[in-house]
Amino acid sequence: AKNKSRGTICAAKTVSKAQIRSMDRLRQEIAIMRMMDHPNIIRLFDSFEDHRNIYLIMELCGGADLLDGIIEAGSFTEMQAATFMQQILRATYYMHENRVCHRDLKPQEFLFATKDPIGKNLLKLVDF
Repeated sequence: AKNKSRGTICAAKTVSKAQIRSMDRLRQEIAIMRMMDHPNIIRLFDSFEDHRNIYLIMELCGGADLLDGIIEAGSFTEMQAATFMQQILRATYYMHENRVCHRDLKPQEFLFATKDPIGKNLLKLVDF
């Protein structure tokens, strides 16, 4: 999806209302995502809904998730591993400072921002 006002390409995630266990919980997650503003946390730009779905317009991450990155790379240098851990901890610290707990942190919840080489990439926490 393209954001006309920003002129940027965004990700559009469709969530079927039929698949949602708790609408209140989803709305709370959306509210949390809206208030997050950190370089290592995916940005939610907008959300809207119709009678069947809720649509989330988010920052686009073009890279793989961290688990796939680990598997593909086979190994990281100590410096790369330290950089990734630093990014993960910065995102976690930011959330905790804002009284938010993710409750499902794992490598699959972090995406590389781009398809650039791992050493030049930024991790983004996704899926609240």
